[in-house]
Amino acid sequence: VFQHSVEYYPSYDVNDMKLENNPPQSCCPKGSWESPLVASVGAKSLGSVMGNLVMIGSKKDLEIYITKPLEDVTSANENSGKQAIFVFPDVYGLQNRLFATCDKLAKDHGAYVVAVDFFRGDTMDNHPTDFFDWISKHPFDEMQNPGGPHPVSKDIDSVLEYLTQSHGIDSSNIAALGFCWGV
Repeated sequence: VFQHSVEYYPSYDVNDMKLENNPPQSCCPKGSWESPLVASVGAKSLGSVMGNLVMIGSKKDLEIYITKPLEDVTSANENSGKQAIFVFPDVYGLQNRLFATCDKLAKDHGAYVVAVDFFRGDTMDNHPTDFFDWISKHPFDEMQNPGGPHPVSKDIDSVLEYLTQSHGIDSSNIAALGFCWGV
């Protein structure tokens, strides 16, 4: 079982950027997004991050951001094996702020951290006036949108398969956390 607690990270800094120059997302309550989210809003750049973007899934059409531990550590308890944290992004998808969060989690917890692009690049940024129509096109399973593309449940399966098969992480050592989808 994943033994680390997730806590608030007030000291993380990316390229010495200041939070006042990069306000939180407009849908987030004031004060809810402090550090480590000091990277620019909406940007998707790998210039100052620890991880990589990788395409996975049977069709190689699912983009993930993966950060590996700084050292090849298994955990404080050598018997528990490698650990991972599966991060569900907010409606803005894969972007620098999420990358910074993943990097911080990997650094502090010695875990692999993976965030997935459930929206295939078509984030809320592209849908400022039709949010509910857009979000309904990203159902959890096929029953909610028969014939619709990319149910989230299948993407979750792809990420779990990737972590277990490509990195040898036991599924019992995978934790998850997620951010707001606005519904």
